[in-house]
Amino acid sequence: MNKGIKLSWFNKEHQILMYLLSVRNKIILNENKNTTQKNITQNEFQKKPQKLM
Repeated sequence: MNKGIKLSWFNKEHQILMYLLSVRNKIILNENKNTTQKNITQNEFQKKPQKLM
């Protein structure tokens, strides 16, 4: 009986950890997307004057 209780608690803990990890990954992905977008915009801005010349 004791093992069953420990296992179910471990599974709950594991699910919570996995959920937190996925949330953390989503946040990191969003930050990466934002910085990539900024970099692209900066690059476009830097390229335009050269194209005009």
